[in-house]
Amino acid sequence: MGPISNISHHLREKNDYFLRWYKKSLFLYVVTFCASATTVSAQYLQKESTSYQNFSKIIQNENLKWSIAGNENGLSPNILSELSWKNVYSGSKYALGLKLKDISYEFSYSELISYKGTALDQDFKSDNKTDIIYSKELFSSGSKKSDLTFEVSHKNFMRNFYIGITKVNSTNLLFHKNSELISSYHFKKNGIIISFKDIVSLNNLEFSTVFSISPNKYFAQAQWAERTNLNQNPSFIHKSFGLDFKSSMSIHYLIFPSVHTGIKTETYMSKGFKGVDYLFYKNGNIAKTQFNGSQNKYFNFGLSVLFKI
Repeated sequence: MGPISNISHHLREKNDYFLRWYKKSLFLYVVTFCASATTVSAQYLQKESTSYQNFSKIIQNENLKWSIAGNENGLSPNILSELSWKNVYSGSKYALGLKLKDISYEFSYSELISYKGTALDQDFKSDNKTDIIYSKELFSSGSKKSDLTFEVSHKNFMRNFYIGITKVNSTNLLFHKNSELISSYHFKKNGIIISFKDIVSLNNLEFSTVFSISPNKYFAQAQWAERTNLNQNPSFIHKSFGLDFKSSMSIHYLIFPSVHTGIKTETYMSKGFKGVDYLFYKNGNIAKTQFNGSQNKYFNFGLSVLFKI
């Protein structure tokens, strides 16, 4: 299959993905609507319960970078290979909250796809990223990511503090220029999340701030199509631990009873610590070296609709 037919095939896959994405969006909206309706029924039995739904459309600017060393001790050189992405994502985020007499629950899910992205792959001969021996620019549009969080709070013990679990999935694509080859780097994070959340109401305005920290386990695997001497499923894997920081702010205005509309912003910083890189060759050999860690940052902006009952 040549480059043109390969691009057409990818566009069909991308259109299929958007179709699945919108179907999933509709399904999630129906779920949150039904959950809210259930809560309304419960309120007639228990006046102290409240619920909310929040739907946001997001634009997100994101950077991702990771590197490996030449050996297990982090030497020869200290940075052997480094890969960095710059992606612009768009997508949706759903949040559903339920506050009972003493306990509050919050669930959120976001799903994004990049419509613009580039990547830079570089290898070095000497320490501190000197003596570049390989450098290549690639495209990365069509990359996907999702974020799932469930949190709980008890007013007698935590008040504005929430604790829960979080799961992040990200698939970063690499399109090799002047070639039909497509590589990918998929990472996932599983961890706990601790959040501080505060809401201030002023007449018809509502201001919300959230600060969270999340220690997590980082696992990544790659399919490197250009390296014909490597396995393709996977070509290499990364294992380490990480720490994520996130802050968000929103302003909503009451336009109808129980319906607010507004804007939201979110800033995110993630640090993956040193770990292990395993490289898998087609001949069965496995090379092991130091994973120097990863850095992931993003800023997003979104329009939001908030339903409170």
